[in-house]
Amino acid sequence: GQGQAWIIPYGDVATFQIGYKGVYELALRTNQYRFINVIDIYEGEEVVENRMTGIHMLGGKRTGDKVIARMLYFQLVSGFEKPFLMTTEEIEAHAKRYSKAYTGRNSQKSKWNDPYERPKMERKTVLINGLRKWGRFNTDDLATLDQIESEQGWNGELPNPEDTTPPVAVTHTEAENLKALGFEPDEKK
Repeated sequence: GQGQAWIIPYGDVATFQIGYKGVYELALRTNQYRFINVIDIYEGEEVVENRMTGIHMLGGKRTGDKVIARMLYFQLVSGFEKPFLMTTEEIEAHAKRYSKAYTGRNSQKSKWNDPYERPKMERKTVLINGLRKWGRFNTDDLATLDQIESEQGWNGELPNPEDTTPPVAVTHTEAENLKALGFEPDEKK
């Protein structure tokens, strides 16, 4: 239920498709997020990046109801925060490239072509792409997300959180960190 996943027919084959709430739930199960939010950017509004911090601020003044972009913004409990923005053109190009529902023979029945469902599909696209690039998922949940997105043998069940292994933080010595960054210790003469 509740928008976590759907059964979608592609020709004679029924496949599962995870929804926005399902992706959101997979991310929350890591217990690493303080918040996750996807917001709409309207015509007239602009997103301004602080080039020093990488943090984005919303500026300009909304002049209409047309959504021109969608932006994911999240913060981890550790304090790491990241914005991720896709214009509606970038979202559409992504859907054309990767979504069977967008380009398949039943595309006229697709959620992408339903004016009520399309905004949800766009938000989910931004959520998945932003969290894949910068966010955190439990290893088993990420594997499930991969299976669902490639439509290979997913039975519709999300892994039980008790059966998933939380990621373990890997620690390194200062010397290992410096070496990984390309700083070699000075040789003693």
